[in-house]
Amino acid sequence: MSLFRFQVPVRALFRRPILAPQCIAARNKNVKSRHFASSAADVDHKLYEYRVYSIKPDQLAAFVKLTNEQIHMRLSHSKLIGYWMSDLGGMNEVCHIWEYDNFAQRTAVRAALGADKVWQQKYFQHILKMMSKQENAVLKAIPSIPLQTEPRKEGGIYELRQYTMKPVGPGVFLPPFLELLESRVKLHEQLNYGKLMGAWVTDIGNVNNVYHLWNYESLDKRTEGRHVVLSSDELKNMPITSMPVVTMTTKIMLPLPFSPLK
Repeated sequence: MSLFRFQVPVRALFRRPILAPQCIAARNKNVKSRHFASSAADVDHKLYEYRVYSIKPDQLAAFVKLTNEQIHMRLSHSKLIGYWMSDLGGMNEVCHIWEYDNFAQRTAVRAALGADKVWQQKYFQHILKMMSKQENAVLKAIPSIPLQTEPRKEGGIYELRQYTMKPVGPGVFLPPFLELLESRVKLHEQLNYGKLMGAWVTDIGNVNNVYHLWNYESLDKRTEGRHVVLSSDELKNMPITSMPVVTMTTKIMLPLPFSPLK
């Protein structure tokens, strides 16, 4: 069964205006595509907060130890998707993704944590001294890609790829992106290389960004898989130049022991 099972145009799901005539043409071309949701009810309306903490190099081990010991207090407030430590593409970083039903829930959670004296005293006040920088972004799940909960292999590696698109709106840049992504997913599944775990677009933060999270058995398996997939006839024939990408970055991450995505 295809991962991409939806029938509603991305433009309608993200409620972004399309201004240029070529955008309207792109939308109409993809209305009946297999990429999109069968109805608005199928869309994941939750919001996902992606947080990146830069840790002082001499404090990274202490940060990980303290977080492993005290994170249970945070987990009682909202759902954690995954928590990783950067291995390549970022140094002395931890990256985590949290799920919320809506902004009201996030506001309530932040207020509760701020008022929780035990959390503040045992954890938060300590990590403030360990961090040099904090970043976050609010993401929305791409309607056609359900979030996966089972990795290809526990104890493997995760790759988070971030594409910055031209400011033309998701109704324009998502259709060619999804077409290319679907071909990659099919080839990875057939050849038993990587597994797409989820994909999102930025709602608040650096806008016009697409994130997709992959799981691999190992870094060498990723390298082998990417070479085979990118060399395939199917991808060679894809109109990659139609995807309005400005920049691409990638980060290899290792899950921490308490991460739901192992």
